[in-house]
Amino acid sequence: VCYCDHCKAAFQEWLNETITDWTQFYPGGSRYNEYLEWRTLPVTQLVKDIHDLVKSINPNILISEAAWSLFDDTPVYWRKFKGQDTAKWIAEGYIDFVAPMMYAKSVTDVEEMINANLKYWMGGSPEGPIPLVAFLRNDWDDADLSPDQLKAQIDLVRSKGLDGWIIWRYGGPGVDGDFPDITNYLSII
Repeated sequence: VCYCDHCKAAFQEWLNETITDWTQFYPGGSRYNEYLEWRTLPVTQLVKDIHDLVKSINPNILISEAAWSLFDDTPVYWRKFKGQDTAKWIAEGYIDFVAPMMYAKSVTDVEEMINANLKYWMGGSPEGPIPLVAFLRNDWDDADLSPDQLKAQIDLVRSKGLDGWIIWRYGGPGVDGDFPDITNYLSII
């Protein structure tokens, strides 16, 4: 959360109040939630501005969001603490599909994220207002997922009726970096 002079001025204008004691708007302060509520507005305005500009140039371009994934026990966390108001962006038509980052090693954890995203963003069904695409991760510093482990996650995505998946970080011919070779994953998928 930013407290630069620009953000303070914009917040005071939105609140229609001159603030002399900012400590009440800092984490733990009595009015911190008001600041967090305002915090979503400039981020949402940026998303709207990007949408409007891109669609004015070419209405056929699809706009997506690589969203922080929801968890069932914290559905408002990312909105409140990151300013990511994906539900609003979906409702307002600012994004054409959403790809929550479901970075987990276990199928159980991925399933929890899928269920939360379906519940809170898609109205409980994979046939929600926009496509839902799982953003999965196969590279981990301590141990990459095996092709079989990633396939189990993709099988789950398919069984839940999501609109597809994206694999985060892979290597192979022509790719620099120490990432898993994608050919092993593609062959098993």
